[in-house]
Amino acid sequence: MTFLNPQAFWGLSLLIIPLIIHLFSFRRYKKVLFSNLTFLTEVKEQRQSSSTIKKILVLVCRLLFLLFLLVAFAQPTLNKGDVNFSESALIYFDNSLSMQQVDDAGEPLLFKAANSVASIISNNEQSVKLMSNNTIIDYTGVDTDISELQQFSSHRTTLGSIVDRKNLYGYKRVSIVSDFQRNGFDLGFIEKDTGSIYELYQLIPGTQSNVFIDSLWINISNGQGDGNVLFVELNNSGVVEISDGLLQLKKGERQLASRTYTIAGEGRVRLEVPLETGDRLYGEYTLELSDAPVVFDNFFYFNIIKPKQARIVLLEDGESSTGDYLEKLYTNTEYFDFTREQINATSLSRLTNTDLVILSELKEVPDWLLSQLDLINGKVLVIPATNSLPDSYQKLLSVGVSINESEIQQPLSTKSLEHPFLGGAFTKSQSNRVSLPVFRPVFALSGYYENILETNESLPVLSHFGNTSVYILNSPLIDGFTNFPKHALFVPTMYRLAQNSIQDPLFHRLDEEFVQIGVDSIVNNAILKLSSVSQSFIPSYRYSRDGLTLEIPSEMNQPGIYYLTNDTDTIGVLAYNYSLSESDIHTYSNEELSQVANENAHISYHPINTNSLATASLNMNNEAESLWKY
Repeated sequence: MTFLNPQAFWGLSLLIIPLIIHLFSFRRYKKVLFSNLTFLTEVKEQRQSSSTIKKILVLVCRLLFLLFLLVAFAQPTLNKGDVNFSESALIYFDNSLSMQQVDDAGEPLLFKAANSVASIISNNEQSVKLMSNNTIIDYTGVDTDISELQQFSSHRTTLGSIVDRKNLYGYKRVSIVSDFQRNGFDLGFIEKDTGSIYELYQLIPGTQSNVFIDSLWINISNGQGDGNVLFVELNNSGVVEISDGLLQLKKGERQLASRTYTIAGEGRVRLEVPLETGDRLYGEYTLELSDAPVVFDNFFYFNIIKPKQARIVLLEDGESSTGDYLEKLYTNTEYFDFTREQINATSLSRLTNTDLVILSELKEVPDWLLSQLDLINGKVLVIPATNSLPDSYQKLLSVGVSINESEIQQPLSTKSLEHPFLGGAFTKSQSNRVSLPVFRPVFALSGYYENILETNESLPVLSHFGNTSVYILNSPLIDGFTNFPKHALFVPTMYRLAQNSIQDPLFHRLDEEFVQIGVDSIVNNAILKLSSVSQSFIPSYRYSRDGLTLEIPSEMNQPGIYYLTNDTDTIGVLAYNYSLSESDIHTYSNEELSQVANENAHISYHPINTNSLATASLNMNNEAESLWKY
């Protein structure tokens, strides 16, 4: 048995008070003379003896009352099992960003937890190894400095990492002080580790909300800079409804737009924010939310990069109506470098670095192109002629190819509009009422391929083949086979096909390990630097014909705009934001953690709320029964 607060035994000096009361409360007996009545003497002697015993019992009760009261303040605990009492402890202190939540009194959980842990460490006689999300500290209980504990960390530590660290240091006991954010802790790791003892101390937040930006995308009207719209998806991971919330869009220090919103608890809402047009569209942006008390994710960064000019080569054998349609489509020289060539007059070197090669209405594919198709870095779009030979196209597509005998034009399936390839081409209301184009496919296909567009009868219209960059638009763009060139779906479909294979996304998350960037070339053995206003790193990278793949350093943990430079040249701009998992403030409930503790003898659970925090004690030295409670 041990005492968590032995200083209380200084109060034993108070036991002298009952003794003083006992000694000075005797009454002097006054003698009264009676006549010779002998039996009254016996009565007197018996009553005097009974009174003495009663006074002694009162004294003992008073002494025991004070004694047990002092022992209760000393907090005696009874050891369970054969645990080395001098064994030091490993404490994991959660200082992640979700600890910005406040309790019912309005105080951040982090500061409450820090004060509690500091008090425990200072009262502990053995050394304590304290592990937080960004540091590991050895404490001896003398001059405890909690300043390190009161700093939020953007790093996260999983229960698996805690178990690994415990095994590395050889501890058998771990105390975990956290809000136990649901998506940050897999309790299975400690449930399986029955050879160790785990004490779970949960900081319980009050009822609140956290609004954060879940995702965003832009809709560029007609593929150019007219009527550009930013779509922002907001999520509320709390139970409290937020009304009259404010979202601001800024470019540099200039505010471009603002929107108010109302979002229910556990709800989502989508906002539309207008963007600038023309070249003013491109650049670095910041979205700012007015939301408290969890404020770390109130800023969201993204970057709109001006698309590179897509290089397109159309190969045909003679003149074709399909080529005429596509030449008119790709006339905007700001976005497209379009060339129309004869198949027998081109060269492989001309096609190697092309973003899109279109084989337009070829009766058969040349053998030289079939044998060297892998050397083309971009996409290859095949548009067969009415008399194309199935055997030649079968070699190109590596699937079974046969002639489609049906001469009926079939409408496009409405399900095709839901394919991610067409994401953002239509709003939901538009997709419900748009009339769909009709097709008469040239080929019937069999084998492994992905249908992007298909008819109501599941005949392939636009298909992608395996891990290759080959696509087929299974109908020439002529009357009698399709009205696709005259349909609103034609422009976004062909623009998507013409996009570079690697499109730099609007934003990234800090939990992404690798990032791929579209870069034309890079000097061998070049030293790249990834820098923001406050941080700078030299990332590992790999360059191939598919682009530049960066390995993001784990030390990079601050959101913002980062510039990828090679000496003095900026070759990329990346916008980074916090992981979505940190913004989701859902925690394990009291009932869930209590159940885990009840079902596992090596796990104990101790909820810490506003009232109990000041007197909470992390029992680090032994699994103990708190006798003082009784």
